[in-house]
Amino acid sequence: MREALGIAGDRLERLNTFMRGFADVVRMPKPVRRPTDVLRLLDACVRLVRAQTDSSRIAWRWEPGGDLGIVDMDEAQMEQALINILKNAVEALPARADR
Repeated sequence: MREALGIAGDRLERLNTFMRGFADVVRMPKPVRRPTDVLRLLDACVRLVRAQTDSSRIAWRWEPGGDLGIVDMDEAQMEQALINILKNAVEALPARADR
């Protein structure tokens, strides 16, 4: 039993070391905030994902209600988050035979 616990403890320590190293690799950099035009950013994200889904015959409706202002943000990080949200929404759509 002691030998098995010793092996399990060693394995757990190696796994912890691996996970700490993995977390260091995928850790997001600190945001670099700059004034960003929110509408321009959203338009760019919608156009990108729309272009990637054109062959799927997904109907997009994007009707912004006007100027959304300028916000201090890390544009690259926010863009990636918005693109991920849009792609996830597309992937969550039910499969259709005529698509």
